Amino acid sequence: MRELADALSIDRFRIVGVSAGGPYALALAHRLAPRVIAAAVCSSLSPLAAPHRPPGMRRRIRLPLALLAHAPKLCEAVGELALPTIRRHPRLLPRVIAAHAAPEERGLLDTADERAAASTSFLTATGHGVGGMISDDVVYSRPWGFDPGEAGTEIHLWHGARDPLVPLEHALQLAVTLPRSQLFVAADAGHHFFRRRLRQILAALVGRWPDAAGESLAISRSRVAA
Repeated sequence: MRELADALSIDRFRIVGVSAGGPYALALAHRLAPRVIAAAVCSSLSPLAAPHRPPGMRRRIRLPLALLAHAPKLCEAVGELALPTIRRHPRLLPRVIAAHAAPEERGLLDTADERAAASTSFLTATGHGVGGMISDDVVYSRPWGFDPGEAGTEIHLWHGARDPLVPLEHALQLAVTLPRSQLFVAADAGHHFFRRRLRQILAALVGRWPDAAGESLAISRSRVAA
């Protein structure tokens, strides 16, 4: 990222990381501050609990994630066997995603555009197999190699209170760890709420609060000083 910013002659910038991209945004805020002006992490994991261990996670989600963390090679083998079926029947993917979504999000995920986006992104990510995705999960389950509490950049934490995949506990843990953070909680939203709130997230990141607040769905905002 440093080399890319140098090549584009970008001295300072803001970043957004969503879900599994959250840890990478936090890493950049740690390693490239003060060049990173601010960062937003949405539905992000924290390093304080493995993906399968946070309080509040449903058993039917916890068990597969625990298996993934402890037997990645087995999960990769099973995933490779399943890929041909998924490629022949891509409509299966949106159904699986919707089954693990908050009720508020299921209607959105059932639109034609969202179904196409979900299928395309998954099939692109697994074009060379499922190994890369599984390796990512293993990385998140281990120490990250840096302390988020040492980040000197302003961090915006966005999370859905009803997120079944990455429970709100992750955001709360980050909020009390980061020295400069603001926590935004969408009360009835789940893991995919950023798709409806991206304009709001970006507006807050650049300090345009009136625009950021001009949405119909309520956001609970709190400033946290660790």
